[in-house]
Amino acid sequence: MRLYDQLALTINSEGIAAMFTSDGELINAGKTIARTPASIRAFLQSFDGKVRVEENSNSIESVTVTGATAVLTGTYQQKALLLPDKREIRVQGKFEVEWSRQTDGQWLIRRIGTQSTPPR
Repeated sequence: MRLYDQLALTINSEGIAAMFTSDGELINAGKTIARTPASIRAFLQSFDGKVRVEENSNSIESVTVTGATAVLTGTYQQKALLLPDKREIRVQGKFEVEWSRQTDGQWLIRRIGTQSTPPR
């Protein structure tokens, strides 16, 4: 998760997409945004030149490992600047990440879901 956080801070679409399984998916508010590393990369590239992430952090609340699957839950916070109009936005909420251990021992993301909550 720390590597994912670092890559999210720079919106490194290549690096983030490489962290997903071949059927990996991004989900927000229960809706699939992108499925497969190629579509995840394309989705993230759509922010190039439009958004700069200034702060990105998460707090892991639980980790459950069952065989070759690990599920992490927690909360996240992000501050970003919308570049065209220099408007700052803050988002926060809950996340759940399902990791899958591959046959080579590497852990990849099978699914990451977020649910935003209003800023306090």
